Amino acid sequence: TMTEERAKQVTFAGPYYEATQRIIVAKGSSITGPADFKAKPSLKLCSVSGATSAEHAKGYLADWHSQLVLFDTWSKCASALQNKQVDAITSDSGTLSGIIVKSKGAYAFVGPSMASEPDGIGLPKGDVAFCEFIDDALRAAVADGRYKKAWEATLGEADPVVPPFPTPVPCR
Repeated sequence: TMTEERAKQVTFAGPYYEATQRIIVAKGSSITGPADFKAKPSLKLCSVSGATSAEHAKGYLADWHSQLVLFDTWSKCASALQNKQVDAITSDSGTLSGIIVKSKGAYAFVGPSMASEPDGIGLPKGDVAFCEFIDDALRAAVADGRYKKAWEATLGEADPVVPPFPTPVPCR
């Protein structure tokens, strides 16, 4: 995720995708969205330590100390959801789409987006030439249809609407 804090340490190409922070649950869950976590403090929400989604989620929880379960990988969150150790996972829509696809449809998105998270490619700080090369390659992939084709073949299994390609930020 492209943030101002991270941009102090790396040069970002992109964004290549404007992700949204979402929640997934096991199909058949009674959870309908982020508001349920304020109303039901016993619900557990999983994220990854250091992820921007973990920080955004805190505002949607009745007691983030007891409700937010953090692991070091998304696969551990997926296992915790499968084993009913947590009730839901929050992350960016791209990561969650991948988890849904791997689950063969056992999980589904619920509720509205909680935040917008532009995804970019981190490069060594100051590598403007390579950043511009990547941005040009991304624009070419959109223009010739490879972006759409890649979306449909991967994340499109969970979210069939091809998102609009975001305008790249200036390389710096």
